[in-house]
Amino acid sequence: MKNPKHDIGLYENVNKQYATINFIVKPNMAPPTFRMHWHEEIEIQYIIEGHNIARCDSDIVEVSQDGFYVINSAEIHQSIGGNRRHATIQF
Repeated sequence: MKNPKHDIGLYENVNKQYATINFIVKPNMAPPTFRMHWHEEIEIQYIIEGHNIARCDSDIVEVSQDGFYVINSAEIHQSIGGNRRHATIQF
């Protein structure tokens, strides 16, 4: 179910053909690591090392090593600062 309040040009379609849960560990990354986007899945980002500053809709979230944050379904988000290695779960 797409949220009409968000720009369809920012929509990221996550391939669910083979799994219902995506788990990804990403190497050390410095922002901007991905463009502003949204998707239907809930996303949990766990910071393995380093820290991250993210924009989730109009909120700014700062998370340090061993911390995590949750991105709701249809929430526009983007990494805007920090340098981190992290794990992402989308479902």
